[in-house]
Amino acid sequence: MDAGATQYGHWLKFEPLTLVPISTEPVIVDELTRDQINWLNAYHAHVYEMLSPRLTEEEKTWLKAKTAPIDR
Repeated sequence: MDAGATQYGHWLKFEPLTLVPISTEPVIVDELTRDQINWLNAYHAHVYEMLSPRLTEEEKTWLKAKTAPIDR
């Protein structure tokens, strides 16, 4: 995916190959920067958006809980 250009050249970035919720249970939220929290929340929103249409209501409920946003 295109990440734009800088004075050092044109850059590309990776997109996830798999969509799996990241466990937030062991995460010490106070140790994360705001950018890290935003990245994790955006990733989880993407996971839910992409997977939920293919799931049953029970599975959606589970996934929604596993991809819930975190905050301080």
